[in-house]
Amino acid sequence: MVFHDATITLVGNRYSTRTHDSADLAPAAVEVFRSMFDQHGDHFRVGLPVAGLEWLELALDSEADGAALATFWRGEVPITISALVAGLDADADREVLRGLQSLILQLTRPHGVEPTFDLLGIDLRPLIVSVPIAPDREALTIVADAETCLAAAWFARCG
Repeated sequence: MVFHDATITLVGNRYSTRTHDSADLAPAAVEVFRSMFDQHGDHFRVGLPVAGLEWLELALDSEADGAALATFWRGEVPITISALVAGLDADADREVLRGLQSLILQLTRPHGVEPTFDLLGIDLRPLIVSVPIAPDREALTIVADAETCLAAAWFARCG
């Protein structure tokens, strides 16, 4: 399955847009996330069941078919926040993207920064939109790969 990946800076600018094919990913890495969905459903915050990555937690919240917010955490510090939108329900996609955009506004406006990018303008589907939060380069590198596998598992689950 082909899916799209957009990374947005914390100030709301598009940093990159890529396309992935889940067939190119390591099946065992994608399976980690499939098994997390099977075990925990659509609402959870749990550590990754991967040796050496126990410090990394994933929180997932989905209220509608194919749309979810996901946050990777290192302890109490968010590393990235992402919207996963499969394109199954335009209203659900819009709601999740608005939620992520609202969060970006809450984080930036107190610092006098006005984001310049409208997440609702990204019409690619299926799509993961990621916003790196923490300045922890090591964690961001690991999470970037994990998010790709998370997205592949999520979109496969959505059909």
